[in-house]
Amino acid sequence: GTLIISEAPLITTTSITSLSPTRTEFELSEALASLPLDQQEAYISLHNNHAETDPAHPLAGIVRSNVYPLGANAKVGGIFLNISRINHSCAPNAVQYWNDLLGRETVYAVKPIDIGEEITLSYYLGGSSVERRQVLLEQFGFWCRCHLCSLPADELAISDRRLERAQELDRLIGDPERCENEPDTVMVACKEMFEIFEQESVRDGRLARLFYDAFQLCNLHSDLARSQCFAEFYYEAKLNSEGAGSHNVLEMLAVRQRPQIHDSFGITNRWKSSVKDRPEFANVDEFRRWLWKY
Repeated sequence: GTLIISEAPLITTTSITSLSPTRTEFELSEALASLPLDQQEAYISLHNNHAETDPAHPLAGIVRSNVYPLGANAKVGGIFLNISRINHSCAPNAVQYWNDLLGRETVYAVKPIDIGEEITLSYYLGGSSVERRQVLLEQFGFWCRCHLCSLPADELAISDRRLERAQELDRLIGDPERCENEPDTVMVACKEMFEIFEQESVRDGRLARLFYDAFQLCNLHSDLARSQCFAEFYYEAKLNSEGAGSHNVLEMLAVRQRPQIHDSFGITNRWKSSVKDRPEFANVDEFRRWLWKY
């Protein structure tokens, strides 16, 4: 949960949604002209994955290679001189996040990072190594040789099966009808996904989303004892990866104390419990068996 970088964008652009490289090139040239020469040179020095396929639009190519959306589903992106240089890993040790309150992109460590160890982010999460490598090659122009993709063949095959299974589970967990009508099945899927994430040392946004899904599932069926636990886990995961000023963290400040104020609460009473119904546990294993209901 250590903040590594907090960086304002060098430039912002709406070109992440533009289909016209010529228009993008013109807009970027105007934006860069307003910057000091050293910042213009710094922008030009950023990697361009599209230099060979589209040499006529070098500025647009740099944006396409380095831009980060300024928030989820944002139409505006930013170029960050330092963060843009952080390399990819399919098992990243850090997570980037756009903080609206600060107007800055942040990078937080989500795993212990040794002195001299490279800081890595993920440009594309999930799926087998074959899928990841293909997407990264098509979108970013490189063949991934990160630690995960470079595992011995037998270990990589095991990892691939786990992560492919996690994708299947994610689709099941995200099915609203199943969440309402087959909550026990969905909870089993949540537990299995959590175990996969432990085996794969997943500490990025996928883990936080799993906690949020489990929170909503329990809350939907009025299980306040468990929904409060999952709300707390989600809160901690977001606090560690996005910081105290994250809107996700701020939204959960009250919910983690009173889960019933969340919109997901009380569609059914199938698992009804109160916060006070959470028992005492002798050890972590006992707590986990209770938490996941199996």
